[in-house]
This record gives sequence, C-alpha cells and structure tokens, in this order.
Amino acid sequence: LRGRGGAAFPTGIKWKTEIDLPGTNSPVVWGDKIFLTAADETAKAVYCYDLNTGAQVWKKAVEGLPGAPAEPPQVMEDTGHAAPSMVVHGDRVFAIFADADLVCLDFEGKQLWGFNAGLPENHYGHSSSLIAMDNLLFVQLDDSKEPKLLAFDVATGDKVWTTERA
Repeated sequence: LRGRGGAAFPTGIKWKTEIDLPGTNSPVVWGDKIFLTAADETAKAVYCYDLNTGAQVWKKAVEGLPGAPAEPPQVMEDTGHAAPSMVVHGDRVFAIFADADLVCLDFEGKQLWGFNAGLPENHYGHSSSLIAMDNLLFVQLDDSKEPKLLAFDVATGDKVWTTERA
C-alpha cells in the first residue's frame, strides 16, 4: 500500500480502528489497554481499547459536568476539541478537553469525579496535556489574562493548590 505522496505505509501494524469523533491527542498505553479521547463541538468521550485485539472495551461520554460552559470554545482546526493527552495514574484515568472539562474514570469507564477546571481565554482552547505524580493531578491552564498551574487530589478531585504564572 502507498500513502499520500507515494510513501509506503508502515509494516507490522497489528490492527487499526476508527473512532466516531476527532481527536489529536496521543493514545496512552497501560497494561493491556489503550486510552484516548475525542471530541467535537457537541460531544466529548473517553475510549478504552484492548491492546492486543483493537476491540473497543468501553466508551464514556463526558457530559453535564459542573461548571461546564454552555458553548464550546473556538479552537484552531489543528488543535481541535481533544488535543490534550490523557494520563493514567494507578487505577485511574484522567482526561481534559478544550473547554477544560476534567474527568476521572476507573478502568471500567465509571466516572469517579468530574468538573470544569475553568475555561481558558485564548485562541485555541485548552490543549495542555495532563501530568500526575503521587496524589496530585496537574493542569496547566493557559489563560491570556490569568495563566496558572492547578493541582488536584487524584482521589477526590479537590483543588490542593493553585500557582499563578507570569
């Protein structure tokens, strides 16, 4: 097979699958699972696939979170509504979207907590990937007026601290 410009497609692909929403984030592999997010102007979801077969294990719609904005942010076409890569930490899966809806799921797709972390005012929506360490989940909120780094308790979603950025 040949791709655009006549380039050969990679070999050794075990499986591939299509998802029903767009997303530009990087998939996260944890054990025998692959996690990723996808979203558009009207829907957001977290997906879990079997690493060995490519079968969808579950899909969790992300909707109705406290503080979620009524309208989606304007995003650049290259960024989209699901640019931030997720993070898996211990037995939890964390995802954030362009509108800063932040969600924590278990490995079966059950939502443990979720809320809006604060819609950033910028020209691309929220696009920074998540980081987790010890008992903290870090969110870099690139707001044009009040940029900050937030730390949340991974178990409860409670805000632990905020640091303003220049």
